[in-house]
Amino acid sequence: MNQLEDCLAYFRENPVFGRLLQGFWRKYASYGRFEGSVQVTFRDREERESLEGFLQKNFQGRKKTSVSARLFTKALAESRFTGVEPEAILEAWFGALPQTRASQRGEKKEAWQRFFRKQLTETEDELACSWLTGILEENPKTEPSRRVFLREWNRAWETGRRDTFEDGVRLACRILENLPIRQEQYLPLPVFAARLTGDPHAFDRGRAGSGLLNCMLAWCQERKGIQKDLPDQASLVRQQRLLTGGLLVDEMSNGVLVYGLEAFGEDGAAHPGMAGFLQTQEALQVPLGVLVRWKRVRCFGEEAFIVENPSLFARLCKGRRTVLCFNGQPRLAAIFLLKLLEREKIHVRYGGDLDPEGLQIAQNLKQLYDGPFSFWHMDLEDYRSSHPRVAISERRLKILERIREPELLATAEAIRKKKKAGYQENIPAFWNRPEK
Repeated sequence: MNQLEDCLAYFRENPVFGRLLQGFWRKYASYGRFEGSVQVTFRDREERESLEGFLQKNFQGRKKTSVSARLFTKALAESRFTGVEPEAILEAWFGALPQTRASQRGEKKEAWQRFFRKQLTETEDELACSWLTGILEENPKTEPSRRVFLREWNRAWETGRRDTFEDGVRLACRILENLPIRQEQYLPLPVFAARLTGDPHAFDRGRAGSGLLNCMLAWCQERKGIQKDLPDQASLVRQQRLLTGGLLVDEMSNGVLVYGLEAFGEDGAAHPGMAGFLQTQEALQVPLGVLVRWKRVRCFGEEAFIVENPSLFARLCKGRRTVLCFNGQPRLAAIFLLKLLEREKIHVRYGGDLDPEGLQIAQNLKQLYDGPFSFWHMDLEDYRSSHPRVAISERRLKILERIREPELLATAEAIRKKKKAGYQENIPAFWNRPEK
């Protein structure tokens, strides 16, 4: 038995040395050399006495101690194992010297770049190639998605599940390649999910695929310079982001009440169904799945009256005017229709409830709409004439702190002082002279 083997046999006689060497192994991985100190806890008296004998130190009455690399090297040199280097012990004990963290980082980064370069050569789609190139070149517009995938890469590297990570990147490329909007089409989200993965629920909220899809759509928005334009309405951001990719959620239940609106399809022809309702002067609810097939709209007098409440909407549906109802917080169908109105430079006149939420909705819509916009029966006199009676909680009153539109400030202050809500249905002007 040579000196190194004799040393290893000695250390195997007591588990305390195995834990000590394990600690120095981790230190070597951090520093790239035999350095640092290791905390050792004694499990029994025999462990304490074994370490005392090797280090020639007294640990009487102590449950643990710290052993430095310098002390270990000195004890080794003064023992019968003199000439054996600590690095040789680690290499023989563990089968190899530990890879330093710097070396691990370098290897991990090289593996990351190697995989993405390989994926780039295997991908033909222009949009997917643009994203992969941005990842490799660390393009600022790709940075948010790169951070997401880098986090997953680190997790995969630690767990050894690189195959799962690689499958995720390939799915990301297929998402970009197959977005319906690239063909100027719209598709229900479950149908899109089934086509790509075989599972119609793969992109449902709470599933891993949902985060992946959101990440890729966010990159598409950043690439096109599309900003989040839904202030204080985070619930709509996901739906709007899906819509920018041509993906629909709740395309039938998500709709808008419409009266007096003419619509035109991609071929420029008037929508026959809307033309019929226009002729009979009847209102209808138009779902998002129908709205997305419209390319243009036309309103009476180049203006549209929009109200929050269905009962008031029904009252206003008379004669040659265009009236819309968003029924509370605007859903994605309402946002989509607003964009069509915006394209035609339609003057929007919006009237909502005179409470904190109503003022917030009105302000949000004005900020969202890039065209002529007026508040309709939402001033101080309208609030007073609504005979406010319903108490507003302090929590709801705090919403008024976010009201910044000059035309709404007087109403907001009155609501704050009175702590009562006014509602559209109680404003006499709507019922006495609804045409104004």
